[in-house]
Parts: sequence; C-alpha cells; structure tokens
Amino acid sequence: MLSAGTACVWEVVDNDFDCVASLEGHENEVKAVAWSQSGQYLATCGRDKSVWVWEGEDEQYEVAAVIHSHTQDVKKVAWHPSLDVLASVSYDDTLKLFTQFGDDWRCASTLKAHASTVWGLAFNADGSAIVTCATAARPPSAHDPVPLRAAHAPSHRRVGSCSDDRSVVLWRNASPEAPPPGRGEAPTYEEVARLEGAHSRAIYTVDWADTASGGLIATGGGDDAICLLRASLGSADEPASLQSVSRTEAAHAAYAAAMPPARPQKTEYRAPSARSQPSLAAVHMWQ
Repeated sequence: MLSAGTACVWEVVDNDFDCVASLEGHENEVKAVAWSQSGQYLATCGRDKSVWVWEGEDEQYEVAAVIHSHTQDVKKVAWHPSLDVLASVSYDDTLKLFTQFGDDWRCASTLKAHASTVWGLAFNADGSAIVTCATAARPPSAHDPVPLRAAHAPSHRRVGSCSDDRSVVLWRNASPEAPPPGRGEAPTYEEVARLEGAHSRAIYTVDWADTASGGLIATGGGDDAICLLRASLGSADEPASLQSVSRTEAAHAAYAAAMPPARPQKTEYRAPSARSQPSLAAVHMWQ
C-alpha cells in the first residue's frame, strides 16, 4: 500500500490482510515498491526524486540506503530476479541500475535512449531483459536528450524499454560471455533494436512474456490501445529486432500490463477517471 510519504507492508492473517509495518521517510507520495528476489530488501521510490532501500527481518525494517541519483520524480523500481541489482526509471528520461558497494548503494550504470519520461519497468524471468514505459510527451526542447543508437550486436541477454517518445527500445548485455557481475557491479547493456509508431500517444506500460528466442511484449498507451510486439534476440548472422504483431483499439488507457511467462495473455489496469465512477477500476484479461 502506498500513500503520501509512506509504504505499508501487509501480511495475510486468517484470510485477511494485516498491516505489519509502515515505512516512512519519503517527503511526498511513494510511487512504487518492489521486493528483492531473496526477500531481504524492499525498495521504494517517490516524487521526491529518491530511491530508498530497506532491509527487513522478522517484520522489522531498517533503512539500508537513500539514493539521490535521479534528478526528477522516480516512477518505478524493480529488482533483478537473481542478483542484488535494483533498477529505477524516472521523469529525467533515464533507467538506472544500482548495486550494493560496501555498506552503501550506488548507481552502477545509467541507460539513456529515450527523449522523454520513462514510467515503468520489469525484468524478465532470468534477469536478461527489462521493459519500461512512460506518460504524455513533453514539448520538444533544446535541452531534450538525443536518443543514443548503438550498433546491433549478437547476444542472448537483453533489455526492453519504452517511453513517452512513443518508442520501444531493446537492450542486450554487451558482454554475455563474461562471468556474473561481482558485488558492486551490474550487467552492462547496449541498445540493439528500436520500434517507433506502435502507439500514437505516450506508452504507459510494457511487459515481456519471455521465451528462449525472444518472446512477446505487451504495451499499453494513452491512445487507448494495447499492442503486442515480437522480440527477436538475434544471432551471429541476424540482428535483434522488434516487430508489431497485433493492436487492440479502444481497449482503454492502460496504466499497467502484465504478461505471464507461459502464455501470451496480458492483464491490464485502468485507473479511475472523470468519465468513470470514482470507486471503480477496471482489469481486463486478453488472450
């Protein structure tokens, strides 16, 4: 549960939810929370431009780190599924990876390829991919970053991202044969493919149904459409690619989409708007 400056931890007790901890520290609203794969760490992020790492044991939580690496609102956090590597995305148009260094946490790398706010992200099942999303595009400015376009390179490790510049970007591990990163290190990614034009307005949400060869990516945007994209990981002979597979019109403005790993089915969430009853939200299942 999230509120102004507070994140609450809930536990199921006798088929009911009981609040077992309230984590306070953010100066204003908390945007997102995420558990590490081990359950040892909980990450929170907020409008105060900070990322907090909490260490928990027996329903007791202590602040392990407060990270001020982003220059604008932090929209989403997510943990690598097998490493203590934390990712975050922000209104400052970047995706950042954080790792533990000694007794503190620091930014290990910054990925920058979009020209506007990145809103959400999710790692794939083995941590070789990330998907991200964004809100309405800002007017062009001389200060907007120029998208970085890296050369195609064969690799099986990848990251996907999308933004309110209405593009979806695929990233891959630049050193797939290297040993797993050590303490204080994170995988290094490069841009290998980009798809533009799948949505006519900002892309709010993206998720990845991963397979050995790539998988399907679901995106939802402010144009009320849900799109399916096919990701190809590439090989020594062929570059990685992203291709549009299908588009569902008038699906409603999607703020979150999820793709289960075993089936090409997506779940999406719609926040209440002025056109709907204030107490209602909508969840649609697509197959």
